[in-house]
Amino acid sequence: MTSHLIRLHPSGRSFLARDDENILAAAARHSVWLPASCKSGRCGSCSAKLISGEISDPAYDGRANSVRLCVTTARSDVVVDVEELDERPVKPNKRFPATVVNVEAVPDGQSNLRLRLPRAALGNLSDGQSMKITAPVSLAELPLIVSGREGNIVTVEASGDHPGASVDAMSSIASVVGAVIQIEILACLSEIQ
Repeated sequence: MTSHLIRLHPSGRSFLARDDENILAAAARHSVWLPASCKSGRCGSCSAKLISGEISDPAYDGRANSVRLCVTTARSDVVVDVEELDERPVKPNKRFPATVVNVEAVPDGQSNLRLRLPRAALGNLSDGQSMKITAPVSLAELPLIVSGREGNIVTVEASGDHPGASVDAMSSIASVVGAVIQIEILACLSEIQ
């Protein structure tokens, strides 16, 4: 297994990233704390400017030099322009009840889930934020990403890492429209690895 040196600008701090791990995970493994939220490449909070080096990022086209550290792997030694956080940000995950409003089919063959959340949960959410269903247990393994919000109705979709799982799981959820389920909103920055 090959490792590559990752250097952060302007701090000059550096660490090694294996070729099978994203830069954000490698940073966390070395206790280097970088901004992050969804960890699926969607929200952009972990974006950094690529100064030099070769990388692999599914959406990187080489023109803008902006890379998403949570999905970018190094293919050579890399220098990125990103501000480090002073310390590891730790926020507890929060659990809330949610009422299943409906399941909507979307053009790409996936489904979106619409949930009615209590007012207390809304301040903890932003687009791209991760959440998971904790009850019923049969749906607990489906990672979800917030993709929109209207009032207290939140639209979520299966995480990019598990899109195939969404079809069966969303069908199961459709059978409980109107029921109350339990969700856990994952803290923006605590799930770095």
